[in-house]
Amino acid sequence: MQFVIKRDVLLKSLTLVQGIIEKKNTLPILSNVLLNVKNGKLEIIATDLDLVFYDELSAVKISTEGSTTTSAT
Repeated sequence: MQFVIKRDVLLKSLTLVQGIIEKKNTLPILSNVLLNVKNGKLEIIATDLDLVFYDELSAVKISTEGSTTTSAT
């Protein structure tokens, strides 16, 4: 997965994710955020099993499609 996006655009979504992610989870995967790059868009998904955050950013230049999770804390 490889993409280019403006820092401010990505940071806005990741700041909103911080409100969803709890710091003290018993399931480590719930401390992560899913980044999915496909069809010319970046999807950012996070959950705490009660709430789901979903954002779709189209201001992205994609070189290679793919998915990964990364720590949201």
